[in-house]
Amino acid sequence: MDIKDLVDSVNSISIVMGDFNKVRYATEQMGSHFCHRSASFFNDFISSSGLLDIPMGGMGFTRINTLGSKLSKIDRILVSNQFLDKWPNSHMLALTREFSDHSPLLLCWSSSTDRHLNLSAVIFKAKLKKLKLAFQLWRTTEVATETATAMELREKIMEIDLRAEHSPSQK
Repeated sequence: MDIKDLVDSVNSISIVMGDFNKVRYATEQMGSHFCHRSASFFNDFISSSGLLDIPMGGMGFTRINTLGSKLSKIDRILVSNQFLDKWPNSHMLALTREFSDHSPLLLCWSSSTDRHLNLSAVIFKAKLKKLKLAFQLWRTTEVATETATAMELREKIMEIDLRAEHSPSQK
């Protein structure tokens, strides 16, 4: 069963997200050749699946190569009509890249009558903030440990070099 069949079979709220490795339009990439044929196949897949590509805010692209010379919007969140019927103002945010060449995506939805979801979003945001702080603390500790270990190794190498220089080699 492929994604189209799965979305068709459930006939309910569907969210399909991930790295599709394709762009839909030439404006969604920089620094590389736009393939009209791939884009056409990808657009046909989205349309025939009954999915919609929700608007993106935040960063303009979702992936950048290691040299910074190629940018593209290949990561997406596609939703069903049922999803948009319930949350018509939905959008996604491409957040700042930190640990990957891809931007993390954040699905945003709300309605003035859905207080439970608004509260859930606030709680989720707080959890993400706490997780970010935990990662920062972990990274700071790791860098300090790596730096201390590197210093110790440098001192040992210097000791060995000095001993080798001051004691004649035995032949």
